[in-house]
Amino acid sequence: LNPSGSIKDRFAREVVLDAEHRGLLRPDSIILECSSGNTGIALSMIGAAKGYRVAILMSEGASHERRQLIQQLGAELILFRSEGRYQTGIEMSRAMAAKDARYFLPRQFDNPLNVQDHERGTGQEILRQVPGPIGCFIAGFGTGGTLAGVSRAIKACYPQAKAFAMEPAESAVLAGECPCCHYIEGVADGFVPPLLRNAPLDGEIKVPSAEAMAMTQRLHREHGLLV
Repeated sequence: LNPSGSIKDRFAREVVLDAEHRGLLRPDSIILECSSGNTGIALSMIGAAKGYRVAILMSEGASHERRQLIQQLGAELILFRSEGRYQTGIEMSRAMAAKDARYFLPRQFDNPLNVQDHERGTGQEILRQVPGPIGCFIAGFGTGGTLAGVSRAIKACYPQAKAFAMEPAESAVLAGECPCCHYIEGVADGFVPPLLRNAPLDGEIKVPSAEAMAMTQRLHREHGLLV
């Protein structure tokens, strides 16, 4: 029920409010982030609501629906050729910020606020709403913020609970395999995000892209869940 349709609204809201509190955002600031889609949409939405310019770096391979949403919310969309390497966009954002002081970088992949917000927010909501004890938490990861934060919250309440990372079977980097092409958009960007390095994980679960796509269609057509 997040307003732009994804859990990334939480981090976007937290990072903008924190930056305002610390005086890092000015009237001429431009929020700049590299995103595969959802974080870019969330930041575009909050930028529009708060009156900030937003620029989103996105791989040319990202879906047209996500591109259109970002532009519809008034943000500038900057496409780049990733050549299968997501870090290209992250490096571009840092280079742009080094040349222009107006750019503010949320740094979703290494900002500790990403984990803290899910530990204090999302995780606590799950604990309130799910009848305990919770035995296991499984989630995919992009930045790793949701997976790390919620895992910490659940394990603090239920020490015996397990936490597993879902990875595309074709690109299981946490399992020590080489990154490769997959079709589960928004997760597994080909590297281990810094926010996951100290996360309390118990293992990985590999899901083939074909199975993920088939389940997505089932959820659409049998349950009306537009995931």
